[in-house]
Amino acid sequence: MDVRPRCIARSIFAAAGIAAVGGCSFASATFAPSDAGTSAEESAAEEPARSVSEAEPAMATDSSATSSADGESGNAAAVVPDATEPDATVAVPTDDAATAAADVDNGANDAELGNQCTSDPAWCDSHCGSGPDNCGRPRTCNLECPTGTECGSNHVCVCQPQADWCSMRCGQTKDNCNNPIDCGGCDAGMCVQNACGCVPESVTQACHTLQCGQVKNNCGQTVNCGISGTASCPPSQICTASGACCVPNNATACNNKCGVSVVNNCGQMVECPATSCTGPGAVCFQNQCCMPVAPSCMGRCGGAVVSNNCGLPAMCMGPCPAGQVCNGQNCCTPNGSCSGKCLDNCGQMDSHCCGNGNSGGNGS
Repeated sequence: MDVRPRCIARSIFAAAGIAAVGGCSFASATFAPSDAGTSAEESAAEEPARSVSEAEPAMATDSSATSSADGESGNAAAVVPDATEPDATVAVPTDDAATAAADVDNGANDAELGNQCTSDPAWCDSHCGSGPDNCGRPRTCNLECPTGTECGSNHVCVCQPQADWCSMRCGQTKDNCNNPIDCGGCDAGMCVQNACGCVPESVTQACHTLQCGQVKNNCGQTVNCGISGTASCPPSQICTASGACCVPNNATACNNKCGVSVVNNCGQMVECPATSCTGPGAVCFQNQCCMPVAPSCMGRCGGAVVSNNCGLPAMCMGPCPAGQVCNGQNCCTPNGSCSGKCLDNCGQMDSHCCGNGNSGGNGS
């Protein structure tokens, strides 16, 4: 029985992260449950022996003799492919295949492990500092909190009362966080509109074109220029260095990009996670989201490892086209010539190449 363990080898490659391209089957084999009490030796003894005329037309070589000897000593006999079944060998993964697999970004590894959560590219629009994102993965956000605020434990900007808020102020008022505060009396003169010896201009006059942040008014007091008496912008907006409120669009900035940092529309440097690619099977390859496409195995066979469009390794397991056979890992067209003793030009057993003097060249 000539059984080629291509499916077993395919399972091993799959465990190593190498996909198989093409069909996988056991050639010329029929499986049936055996009696638990029947040994392998007894089964072999019961099988009728085939005559030399019934055997496959193949010449025994030194290597096949060695394989038979190994079988008698308890080792598994080698499987020798014949010319009638071109795709009969499976290659051992090469260093090149391992390197190709290592070149694929971690986003692919997450997918292989079943972690299908997609990191939100807009996560840093409303978060600051370093912490877990929506998928629980570490994420560093470069969002700068406005003056008078700080990055809180939940990684969002929260108001922080300023110790010097009462500078140039007096009386009962509210601090930068809109909390009640008593700034005391004046050393000289009267406290008018919470200022000593000065009439403060309106917030609108002080802030002028500023939409957020802080500025000093005509009395030297710190004034908030944001919404609701704070220094902040409306929700989902950030305060730029110029005091303008901006709606960041990190999803657009990171469009189809991954594992890299880019500048968004608000001038912020934002991270595009390697795990932000969407779509079934999408992976991060060379900082671009890539949808894998099965590679071409034209002219390749026998478990040859090729790379797909996303740099992922895949095995060529399919048969060669009609009229060709698999020689090693390449498809070959027999042309009637001989390449060695009993071997045609494709390395297949050929009896007409066994004549005297046929150690190579054209057969007789």
